[in-house]
Amino acid sequence: MVSCYDAQDQATHSQWVAATVERFGRVDGLVNNAGIAVSIELEDGDDVELDRLWAINVKAPLSMIRKSLPQLRQSGSGRVVNIASVAGKAVYGSGIGYSRCKVRSQAASG
Repeated sequence: MVSCYDAQDQATHSQWVAATVERFGRVDGLVNNAGIAVSIELEDGDDVELDRLWAINVKAPLSMIRKSLPQLRQSGSGRVVNIASVAGKAVYGSGIGYSRCKVRSQAASG
């Protein structure tokens, strides 16, 4: 059984789904709410931090949807809720990283 979900570690995504099915017999819903805010400036941003930001805020929710989708379909009424941020609507100041990844996250959530 998974002891801890880690948005950066996709192996824990599969473990979470498997542990949920083992305990409850199914997955009826998924709420994607993992996220970090890192200040990444336009002129001197750190690509390592930008990659980490995208891995957690954009790629992890997508991974969880992919891993959960078979179970969600099997339930017949499975739902996915993606928590987004108003930061996806505008870039505040010169910090681009968080706002840019939230734009993609909101686009993915509809």
